[in-house]
Amino acid sequence: MYPSHSREWDVRKLLSSNYRRTGDTLRLAENELRLYKDFPNTEEGLEAYLISGKTYVRLGREDLAAKIFSDITKNTFASKIAQEAELELTQMEILGESKNK
Repeated sequence: MYPSHSREWDVRKLLSSNYRRTGDTLRLAENELRLYKDFPNTEEGLEAYLISGKTYVRLGREDLAAKIFSDITKNTFASKIAQEAELELTQMEILGESKNK
């Protein structure tokens, strides 16, 4: 494995920003997920994981998004991010119930 560059995070977040601006939602989700996998023990990496979950919801991949949100709430001690993931899960459940009615 090659050592990472000190500006790698900044460059990859800029790439995410470009994906968001151009509407390339799938690449945005994949890039944010890779950021989490490469920086799993940082708050920024966890935030990227949350963003990837939210993006997968927009893509209609609720199954994957629910897995991400659930993983965050079960395995995270960063309370703000865990609370936001719990809120996302709750919203998905409410929307799922309203679709079934």
